[in-house]
Amino acid sequence: MKLDKNSESEILEIYNSYWENYLKGDVEAMHPLLADEFTQVGSAESEVFSNKKDAVQFLYDTIDQVAGNLEMRNRKTVLEQQENAILIHEFCDLYALADDSWIFYSKFRASTLMHPKKGVWKFTHQHSSFSDAKAEDGQNIAIDKVAEENQQLREAIKRRTIELEHKNRELEIEAALEKVRSRTMAMQGSSELIETAELLFDQLRLLGAESLGVAFAICEPDNIIVKKWTSIGVFSVLYTAEAGEQQMYEAWKNQKEIYEEVYEGEKIRKYYDMFMEIPAFKEGFNKMSEGIQEFPIWQKNHAVPFKHGYLLFITTKPFEETNIFIRFAKVFDQTYTRFLDLQKAEQHTREAQIEVALERVRSKTMSMQHSNQLREIAGTTLEQLQSLGFNYGACSIVIMDAVSGDMDWWISGFDNDYPRSYRNTYFEHPFYLEQLNNWKKGVKYAEMVCEGVAKKKYDEYVFSKTDFVR
Repeated sequence: MKLDKNSESEILEIYNSYWENYLKGDVEAMHPLLADEFTQVGSAESEVFSNKKDAVQFLYDTIDQVAGNLEMRNRKTVLEQQENAILIHEFCDLYALADDSWIFYSKFRASTLMHPKKGVWKFTHQHSSFSDAKAEDGQNIAIDKVAEENQQLREAIKRRTIELEHKNRELEIEAALEKVRSRTMAMQGSSELIETAELLFDQLRLLGAESLGVAFAICEPDNIIVKKWTSIGVFSVLYTAEAGEQQMYEAWKNQKEIYEEVYEGEKIRKYYDMFMEIPAFKEGFNKMSEGIQEFPIWQKNHAVPFKHGYLLFITTKPFEETNIFIRFAKVFDQTYTRFLDLQKAEQHTREAQIEVALERVRSKTMSMQHSNQLREIAGTTLEQLQSLGFNYGACSIVIMDAVSGDMDWWISGFDNDYPRSYRNTYFEHPFYLEQLNNWKKGVKYAEMVCEGVAKKKYDEYVFSKTDFVR
C-alpha cells in the first residue's frame, strides 16, 4: 500500500477530528475512531490500557478536566508509512486555562498508529508524553539533576521529620502538663494532694521516663528534717543522712535549677541501707515488694527545687530530656501552693465550726437553772464533739473535791449503761488517782488509759457504789 495525497488527506482528517473532539470533551465522537483492538500508553502514570473499553472509560472519567481547559498550539504533524499502517508523530505546545488566562503548560508529544479497518482508517495504538523539564540540551535524561533534587528532598524530609517529631513531643509534654494543671485547679480539699501528685507521676512515665519512683520533699530553712511523700509512703529523713540527700537540700536552698547524681555499686547499696533504717520506709518498701528486697543496680536521682521543697525523679535508665523534670516541678509548685491555700481555708472553716460548737455549749450553760442540768450540758457537749467528727461514745462532766478527793459525775452517752449522775468517793486506784492528780496540777489536757485487770477492778468499785443507780 502506497500513501497518496487523497489517503493522506483522509487520514489527517480522521486524526485531527480525534484531537478536536478530545479538546471539546466529546467522547461519543471519539469512540468510533478507535479500533476494537486499540491500546494506549498515556502521559499519566495510570494511563496504560490494553483494550479499547478501559481506554474509553478513562476518557469518560477524566474528560471534564480537559474540555475547554487545554489548547494545542504550534502543532507539527508528521506522517510515516509503515507497510500497511500509518505512524503519525505529533509535536505541539500545550496551553492551559488558569484564572481566565491561557498559560504555557508543557511541550507535548504523541505517536499514533492507524490501520485501515473495512476501508476506514482507525486508531490502533497511541503513546503520548510530556517532555522532561529537568533535562537540558544534549541530555537524554537529567540523572544528575534528579539525584540532586532527590538528595535535597531527602534532606528536607529529614529536617521536616525532626521538626514534626519535636512539635509532637512538645504537644505530648504540654498535654501531660495541662492534665496536672487541670487536676490542680479542680482540687477541692488538701487531701487531694496525693492524687494530684500521682497523676503527675503517671504522666511522666507516659512520656517515657523509666522511673523507679517519684517523690516530693518538703523542706524548711531552719529544720534539718525533710518530709518526703513517696509511692511507698510518707516518712522523714535528716537532710544530713547521706551526701546526696544533703546536696539535694542545698540545691533547694540555693534554688538550683536541677541536681543530679548517679548511684551504683557499693554506693547504691549504702544508699538503700540508710533508708531501710527508717521504719516507715522499710514498712512501705516491704509491702510494695512483697518482702523481696531487690534494689536497682543503677539509678539516677534528679532533684528539681520548687518554693517549698523539691521533686525527686528516680530513673533506672538514662533519660536525657531533663528539661521535662524542670517543667513538671514548676507545675507542682502551683499544685503545692494550691494545697497550702486549701489547707489554710480548711483551717479557717474548722475554726469557725469549732467556734459555733463552743457557742452552743456556752448558750446551753448560760441557760442552766439547776445544778442537775449538768447532764444536759454534757449531752450538748457530746453532740457538738460528734458534729466535729470526734467518734466519742459518751461525755462526762466531773466535779472534784480538792479536800476529800471525791468526784461527782454527770454523764451523757454510753447507751444509758450509766446513770445520769453518781458520786465516787475517794478510791486508791491508779486510774482514779491519775485523774485527780492531773486536775490538781492544772493539766489542760491528758489522755489516760485503763485496761485489763486494772479496769476490771475500777469498774467493780464504780458499780458497787450505793449511789450508782441506773
